[in-house]
Amino acid sequence: MSASLRSWVRTARRQLDREIAAGAPSQESPARSVRAAQLATPGTRRAIATVLETILDSAQERRHDRCSNLVLEHEAVLEAGDGLLELAGILRSDEPMAPRALALAVVLAEHPDSPLVSPSATHTIRQALADIAAAR
Repeated sequence: MSASLRSWVRTARRQLDREIAAGAPSQESPARSVRAAQLATPGTRRAIATVLETILDSAQERRHDRCSNLVLEHEAVLEAGDGLLELAGILRSDEPMAPRALALAVVLAEHPDSPLVSPSATHTIRQALADIAAAR
């Protein structure tokens, strides 16, 4: 793989995540193929799981400290806590996951319009978790 492709994938990571999450075949694009392979690595899967667990911990902290400056949909996160922990466990396991499921998980965990952090998200956390489960 060329250095320029690696560099472009690093720069376009969020765009590629969205394309894969939307169902664009990773094998039809060298950049999506590289990104799909990155998402499938144990290190990336653990990182996504850690972000989800940290968000849940932060929501619990926010529940106890109403003056916190955390930008988080804490009540919705707490309501979906069991599902988030289940997803984190799957991400930490050796269970195979399709590239689309991994991309949906990273979009949920890290993107600014995620229902975890955005009150104007177009879908709920539970819908996002259901989409990930269906794509696995």
